Parts: sequence; C-alpha cells; structure tokens
Amino acid sequence: EVTAGTEYAVDITATAEGEVTVEVTADAASDAAGNGNATASDSYVYEIIDGIDQQVTQDVRLFPNPSDGTLNIELPGESTVRILTSTGALILTKDSVTSDVFDISNLEQGVYILQVHNAQGIANFKFIKK
Repeated sequence: EVTAGTEYAVDITATAEGEVTVEVTADAASDAAGNGNATASDSYVYEIIDGIDQQVTQDVRLFPNPSDGTLNIELPGESTVRILTSTGALILTKDSVTSDVFDISNLEQGVYILQVHNAQGIANFKFIKK
C-alpha cells in the first residue's frame, strides 16, 4: 500500500557506462483511496571507474589523492559521507557534510571508496591511502 504524501526511493546500480532512465508509469501504485500516481521519469549519467559506479553529475572534490594523513572533501551540498574498504566494508559514516577534513592516518595502505549520498543520488569515489 502506498501512503499519500510519502516519498519512496529506489537504488539503481549501473552495470555499464551511459545514461540510465528511470520511468514510473501512471497508476503503477495507488494509495488506500485508490488514487494512482502520475507518470514520472528521471535520467542519470554514469561512468564506470575500476568497477565502481560514479554519478558524473555530482561536483565532488577529494584531495590530496593519494594521501598519507588527511583527506579533504568538498561537496556541492549537504551529504552523508561513508568511507568503505575496497571490498565494501564500512569504516566510517558522517552525516550533514558539505566540506570536511578526514583523518585517514590510521588506515592501512590501500584503495578505499568514498561514498556520497545526497539528493542527487549516490556516488562512489576511489582514493588511495599511501
């Protein structure tokens, strides 16, 4: 059952570079009163980098990369930031970030993923701890 006034989210994982269009047809869902949804459509452009999805439309700055101590992050708007190992294990989550400096000196050398969640979607960025 769909609740009127409630927003619903869908996670999409691109398997190839290019544009992904999400379309919801009219009356695909309805609320308790039988009111159907309107048609909706949105498009996202993805670029595959070393097997990691990256939504190109987000303006994210991550520097220095590689780094041995601190990682500076600048985001276009408030976002939730996660740092993951290259295998996807969660190391850190921080909410309401627009810019920040992360101390990564305690991480082992290797490749990590900075994951950004915001209103535009989810984007993954690779960084190297040296």
